[in-house]
Amino acid sequence: MAIFSNIYCHQDRYYSFNEDNVVVRIKTGFDYEEIRKAEMLSLMISDLAKQMKYPGKIQLDFIHDYVYRLNRSDKFVSYKRSDIIQNNGDKYLSRNINNAGLIIRNVNTEVNFEELLKFVEASINYEAYIKTNQIQYKYDGGHNQWIIYSISQDQISYIIENTDFKHTLSILSCKYYRGNNGRKSKYFYQDGIYNFITYENGFEEIVLKTNNLYQYKALENHSIIVEKPCKIYIVYSNGLHLLKDSVNCDGVYRLLEFRECSSEILNLKYWSRSSDTIPYFPDLIKYQINPKLGVTDEADTFDCG
Repeated sequence: MAIFSNIYCHQDRYYSFNEDNVVVRIKTGFDYEEIRKAEMLSLMISDLAKQMKYPGKIQLDFIHDYVYRLNRSDKFVSYKRSDIIQNNGDKYLSRNINNAGLIIRNVNTEVNFEELLKFVEASINYEAYIKTNQIQYKYDGGHNQWIIYSISQDQISYIIENTDFKHTLSILSCKYYRGNNGRKSKYFYQDGIYNFITYENGFEEIVLKTNNLYQYKALENHSIIVEKPCKIYIVYSNGLHLLKDSVNCDGVYRLLEFRECSSEILNLKYWSRSSDTIPYFPDLIKYQINPKLGVTDEADTFDCG
C-alpha cells in the first residue's frame, strides 16, 4: 500500500514472526511498537494452541491502521483460503506461507492481545463450522478493498459469544516479554497490563504499569514510554517524569521523535494533524525537556544546541 500526501510518499512493510506452527505477520508503515507486540503475539498464540492441543497450523495477519482511517477492529477468519481479490495489486497477504489451516486477519489501530487470543481460541473451537460456512466477503476498509474468504461478521460474533475463553485467560496470566528474551527486555505484558522494568542487583523492579502502549524507545540515559500521545513518561536514572504540557497531542498520527542532547536534556518533536481528511495539514511541535527538573519548554529547533 502506498500513501501519498503533501508530507511524505511512503511504502508499507511486512514483518513475519514464526513460532512452532504459528505465523504472525504485520503490515505497518513505520517502526511502531506494534511490530514488537506482533512478535509477542506469535508466542502467545503458539502457547494457546499447545494448551488446547490443536495440531494444525495458524496464520494471523495484522493490518495496522496506523493513521486511524477506520479506528475500529475488523476481523476475518477462513480455512485454507488465504487469497484476496482486489487488494491494490498487493499479493503478499494472499500467500499462505506456512500451509496454515486457520487464516485469521485483523485490521486495527493496535495489537490487542486479549481480543486476538479470544478470536483465535474461538476459531480453533469452531474450525469445522468455519470450513462449512466460509464465503467470499466484500470488505471496504479504506486502502484495503478486498474480496476475501471469511465467515460473516454475525457468525464471527456467534463463535466468540459461544466460547468460554478459559485458555485465553490462562495465557494472559503469564508473563510475555518484549522480544521474548527475559532480562534483555524492558517490559512484559501480563493480565492486561504493560509492566516496565529495570534490574537492580539482579532483581526485576517494576517502575511503571500502563494499560496501553503507543510507543517505546530506549536511549542511552532515558527510556521513553508513550502510553498514548498525550501521556508520555520519561524514565531516568533517579526517577520517572510524566510530560503534562504537550499541545495538540490528540492529533498525533505518526511516531514521536526524541533526541538525547545530554544526560539531562531531551528534545521532542511530533506532527499533529489539524484535519481528518487527506491531504493532512499537520503542525510541527517541538519541545526541550529536563525530566529531572520537571521542566518542558517549547523549542525552535529539534537540534541540540
